[in-house]
Amino acid sequence: MALGHIPDYQGSNTGNEVIRESDGSVFLKIYNGTASALARGKPYLLCPTVASGICYLTIIAPATVATERAIVGIVNNTILGQATILAYSYGYMQIAGYCPYVLTSGTPAANDQLRILNSGTTLVDQGADGGAMLAQETVGVLAVNITTNVDAVYLIGNPVTVEGS
Repeated sequence: MALGHIPDYQGSNTGNEVIRESDGSVFLKIYNGTASALARGKPYLLCPTVASGICYLTIIAPATVATERAIVGIVNNTILGQATILAYSYGYMQIAGYCPYVLTSGTPAANDQLRILNSGTTLVDQGADGGAMLAQETVGVLAVNITTNVDAVYLIGNPVTVEGS
């Protein structure tokens, strides 16, 4: 089920739909079309959709797909001074670069590659270190453990394969 979309996404900085920071971080402006806020640090899938000849990215909860390829966006709305993306509101998801607050589960350690499962609402240890060849399901590499189930992650920004749980 689609949760929202990136408004008028054309792959440019027009209207600040895409923000590219000097450190390599990339943020996409999205619209939350649900009655609930999107939680800080939570991963969502950003999947290309074409309607009426216009391409845009649809936001999908990970539990709705398996073995699909998508870009993973992490809710990081600090650009607007907010932790979450409020219901029926615009906000930002981060797809690449250093993200200081990402929800994780299990016991990943610094330098572990992280992936997302179709049943997940967090990132989990992929089983390889960051120095190894990146697997097709690698979303990012854990930089620093912040607290239990919250970590800072270097997001890769490439489409990944979403695995079944």
